[in-house]
Amino acid sequence: MQKLLLLIALIVCIVDADQQPKCPCDDQNDCKRIMTNWKTNQTIGYVLESDSNIWSTFKWNKLTMIALIDFHQPKLMCLAHHNKIRIMAFGNFTLNDLSSSDKMHEWIENRIKEAQNNFYDGINLFIDDPVEPNSTFSQRITDFVSLTTKHFHEKLPGSIVLFNAPFSPKNEKGKAVDGKNYDYVAISKSVDLMIAMDFDQRSQSFDEPKCLAGAPESLYITIGSLMAYKNIGVDLNRMILTLGFYVDEYLCIEYHQNYRCIIQPYNYRGANCSSKIANRIPWNVYKTMIGQCWIQVWDEHSNHDIYTYLDNSIYGQIKQYWSDYPAIFKKMILIDENQMSGIGVWMLNYLDDKIWSQLPERQ
Repeated sequence: MQKLLLLIALIVCIVDADQQPKCPCDDQNDCKRIMTNWKTNQTIGYVLESDSNIWSTFKWNKLTMIALIDFHQPKLMCLAHHNKIRIMAFGNFTLNDLSSSDKMHEWIENRIKEAQNNFYDGINLFIDDPVEPNSTFSQRITDFVSLTTKHFHEKLPGSIVLFNAPFSPKNEKGKAVDGKNYDYVAISKSVDLMIAMDFDQRSQSFDEPKCLAGAPESLYITIGSLMAYKNIGVDLNRMILTLGFYVDEYLCIEYHQNYRCIIQPYNYRGANCSSKIANRIPWNVYKTMIGQCWIQVWDEHSNHDIYTYLDNSIYGQIKQYWSDYPAIFKKMILIDENQMSGIGVWMLNYLDDKIWSQLPERQ
């Protein structure tokens, strides 16, 4: 009997060993979870699918975390861990994933396995679905985020859980941004850090009588948005401000000499106008486009440069570009003034050497 028990134990050990993921790094220590302090002075960079041509531009001494957007890359994990940088999975979920208790637990277990198999340090949660205020699904989102955090902490000791929130809890009409009636106070308390995605501020625009091109992330709207989060009870000390390093390109259907660019209406979640109609151009691409045919003015209201391109071809198109480059670095002052946990970069793929040089060094 004793021999039989020993044999069973040996078989279990062999099976468990086979199920352990193999470390893909040359240095096996690079597969260990990063355990350094994560509560202050964070710089998280989001990364689109890419290869070493992009990663070679990263300044690792200016990052503390990177979050992958819908891809896995073992070599990038090894490189990040070798530089003592946390690497986070991007946990995009929908209301369908919350339709039953079984689905919720299945989603969480799959994400934990994914993190274990890829040697990740945690997960960045994101949902884009609108929900009604005080609804069943609004409460379910809160419960799901709390449950995910609990399971990650239990199954992956030392892991951290982030949650992506919009730039503000309220839009200019006093309703939830993009219809996201989430309980941000409860969510912020259940996760390790909450991310304010400080861009797409014109996803819902209520222009009258015509839709206008505008700034994707106005400095003054950012100031008001942080106050709005604070006023509802969110602790800004546990929040990261993520900035968008891109430019919105609008096609003007009318153009006036006061630099007003009229754009096509675009209905989005109760708004008659939206920046969703604009093309998003990465900063490092946009800076190569500016030429002699461009008119530049400064918009004091948003702290933005407005560049208007007058196409003298037979098509006669006029395009307008809103660049947040000057204001972006003023927002770093807001991070310090509000004692926030750090800065986020959307996306690392969009940066050039000039922007890298102005990001804070890791402490």
